[in-house]
Amino acid sequence: MASFVIGNYAPHVPAFAGIANLSWFHWTYDHVALVGMFDWASLGLVTIVTVVLSLLASSCSRAVTSGS
Repeated sequence: MASFVIGNYAPHVPAFAGIANLSWFHWTYDHVALVGMFDWASLGLVTIVTVVLSLLASSCSRAVTSGS
């Protein structure tokens, strides 16, 4: 929720400009499929981050449940 708010207020609040670059809303800003603007590289970046975080979460979950 915070990244959504920061991303939307970044053009109007200069203090948010730097931190807004960390939001996936900023990464996919140029991908607007409804009007035919596609930016597949940004979606690839979001996919990679999602897969890596999912793998990290599942490995941590397995470590906790196995007692290692």
